[in-house]
Amino acid sequence: MNYTDIHNSLLTIKQETAQGGNTRLRIYNALKAILDYCRQTGEDNSTVTVKAAVEELRRLLNEHSTSGVAHEARFQEIKNIIEDRVKAMAPKTGERFFGDDYLRRLNYIEHYESEENSIAEDTFEFTAIRSAKMNKLTTIPDSLFKYSHLSSGSFSEAQTIESAAFKGSQIYYVNKQGTQDSWNTILPKVKTVKQGAFSECRELLEVYFPEATRVSASAFQNCTRLSKIELPKCNTFVFSALTNCHNLEELNLPEQSTIFNNSRLSRLWGCTGLKKVFLPKQYEISDNSAYLFLDCISLEEVDINSMKMIPFYFFTNKYRLAKVNISDARYIGGWAFAGCVNLRTVITNLAREIDKYAFDGCVSVEELTLPVLSSLRERALSRMDSLSTLTFGANISEYGYSEVNGSICDCPSLTTINVPEGWELGVQVKGISFVRCPNISRESVVGIFNKLADNTNKPAKNIALDATVLKNITTEEQNIAKNKNYNIVRLGV
Repeated sequence: MNYTDIHNSLLTIKQETAQGGNTRLRIYNALKAILDYCRQTGEDNSTVTVKAAVEELRRLLNEHSTSGVAHEARFQEIKNIIEDRVKAMAPKTGERFFGDDYLRRLNYIEHYESEENSIAEDTFEFTAIRSAKMNKLTTIPDSLFKYSHLSSGSFSEAQTIESAAFKGSQIYYVNKQGTQDSWNTILPKVKTVKQGAFSECRELLEVYFPEATRVSASAFQNCTRLSKIELPKCNTFVFSALTNCHNLEELNLPEQSTIFNNSRLSRLWGCTGLKKVFLPKQYEISDNSAYLFLDCISLEEVDINSMKMIPFYFFTNKYRLAKVNISDARYIGGWAFAGCVNLRTVITNLAREIDKYAFDGCVSVEELTLPVLSSLRERALSRMDSLSTLTFGANISEYGYSEVNGSICDCPSLTTINVPEGWELGVQVKGISFVRCPNISRESVVGIFNKLADNTNKPAKNIALDATVLKNITTEEQNIAKNKNYNIVRLGV
């Protein structure tokens, strides 16, 4: 029997995998290991030891059973022959073989250590590897551990994680403090996490990247158990990175400053469990990103205090939202908070424009302070059942005046309205109206009349109040406004 005969037999065995499944692949590799061993050592394959080993392997192959248990038993016999007689490296566990001589030693390994600074893409893809220590790698290449059994590892110098590097693996934690090594994957210096890097990691629970500055689309897509993610330095986070992370409750991105103006990328798709969002430096946004929180039905608290604009429908119907800090927002889009029935606290210090229906149906807000507001459009503050105190701090240049549905309407609890001294309605403003607001106090109305700027020598402005409110205002008090060229309009009977 010469080397060529053995090699041809091996090729035949390899091509018959359909008959014996992975066991035939195992046998192929076992025989190949003997053949390579003979070539490397120069041992004559006609000697009794090697020839007996090969013949025994071929005999076992011919008696091959279709039983899975029998497959494993045969393989163990083959492994023992190789280890005891030939001393070639034999696989331990798993279902993956490498054709390359250099990588064949990785077959069936559970743990891999290397001091090399590079490794080929998808080297461990679909393997049974469970842990790895590769502390000289600066880049985790594409698909390195894709759909492997990897559950822990150490990559202390890695700065970039390429696409799908850990996709579908079985890791539990990334950089978690105080947990045992067998549950943790160490990646302390990572700056860039590329597309799909951890997607489909359905065992992943917590992630902490202390140095990461960029996270790309789908990076954690379908990580359905992910409950915590910390990225203290990340300033470019593509929100679709968290697609279908429905177990995530809090998103804290203290350095996030930009947002992609793409509705597909700028959306927290399927993040139905998200309760708190903290984006204190987020300032760049447009209506293209209006659906960022569309799926986040569990939102309770949002801090995006540096955003200059809140787009249309941004928080519409977030039934659990109770507190929102939008203190830097200059513009609040239409329907932005419409239907937020549990919203109680709204911090809005710089809002100049509030568009139509912005707070429609926010039935739990009790106080609203608008220190620089100048534009209030149709039904911007409507159906706010609990609103009792409303404070203006600037002149009004635009107001959706109507005796049916004005900018402020259907606020049955509104009692106190505060305005600054010399409060003035702009040239284009027809008037102000408080439609179906029957409980505004006498003190508030008289206060408004007294503080109104003198409008004589200009077109008359209207002040429309519910009839039940005007019942408490004397003629003399109404004359204060009339003498400044304002018409008092009685609403209802």
